[in-house]
Formats: sequence, C-alpha cells, structure tokens
Amino acid sequence: MDLRARANALWAMGEIDANAASCIPTLIQALGDSDNWTRLSAARALGRFRTNAQVALSALKQLTNVSTFLGSAMEFQVFLQARSAV
Repeated sequence: MDLRARANALWAMGEIDANAASCIPTLIQALGDSDNWTRLSAARALGRFRTNAQVALSALKQLTNVSTFLGSAMEFQVFLQARSAV
C-alpha cells in the first residue's frame, strides 16, 4: 500500500468514529512504523479514541521520550502528537 494512503487511512480511523476494539491494535502497531507520517496519523487517531485507547498508553509514551527522535521537524511532530494523545 502507498505510504500516504496508509497514513490517511489511519488518520481517518480517528475521524469517523470507527470501532475502537477493531482499530486500536492496528493503530498501536502503526506507532512502530518507520514512516513518520504513519506514526503521526496513528498517534492522532489514538488520541481521538480517548479513554478507549488506554491500552496504547505505553506505546504512545515511548514516542514521547525525547531521545526517540533525532530532531527532524517531522519526528518532532510525531513526538508532539503522541504527547497530546497521552
């Protein structure tokens, strides 16, 4: 699948009031993706699920560790989005 299409699909999961139980495992897995847009979209979608996404807290907190990003603007955006979702 095209990287941009995958990121857009993950972003949409948080926008369409999708079934949390079926979406959250996919979103958690996407937090570990090598593509920053994918990780950003997954973090944002998880934040939209609020308390239904509590199982994702550990994975989201890993992205809020300052040492996990090298300082690129996009990696910083992932950090901020994960922090917001927590």
